[in-house]
Amino acid sequence: ISLIIPCYNCEKYLRAALDSVYNQSYGNWECVIVDDGSEDNSREIIETFVKMDQRFRYYYQNNVGPCIARNLGIKESKGEFIQFLDSDDMIEKEKFIRQLEIFRDSPSCDLVYGDMSYFSIMPDGQMELKEEDEKYWKKGKISGEGDVLIQILLQGNIMVINSPLIKRVAFDQIGLFDEKILFNEDWDMWMRFAIGGLLFK
Repeated sequence: ISLIIPCYNCEKYLRAALDSVYNQSYGNWECVIVDDGSEDNSREIIETFVKMDQRFRYYYQNNVGPCIARNLGIKESKGEFIQFLDSDDMIEKEKFIRQLEIFRDSPSCDLVYGDMSYFSIMPDGQMELKEEDEKYWKKGKISGEGDVLIQILLQGNIMVINSPLIKRVAFDQIGLFDEKILFNEDWDMWMRFAIGGLLFK
């Protein structure tokens, strides 16, 4: 699994995000971190993880946006599966094991996604789960391909960008992120996946 993390001035949450990667129960991963021109202490935080574990890799680019950063991460990665993670998000410890089990049971599937929760980091460094706005993402999980997915995605996005685990071949077939898009680039990608006939689960 290749994790792709774009980072821009996110020192408040970055360590928690990288810890959530390091603590995964599934260990066969690499983490490609693309620093999109951060001006805070992001680089120092990233370098502590790079020194600690060779599975973390660091790339720096001038500030040109998350789409270009994610595309660079995909190009530099080697995994059979792609996992996106924003630098202010975290993934649960069993995420990869659970999603890989679904891929094993459904080998024709291209993308496996799940639920999410909002959180904040308190002044003492502890994480606090929040409930507001979660209902937007919990309208009922949609599985399938083709017209079923297209109709749902025309009405709205169905998952946050760190939710799915995606086969690399999906990007070989559909292409990378549209670098002209500044917002909702993940929604655009899921729509392109659906139009391309990819199977979501």
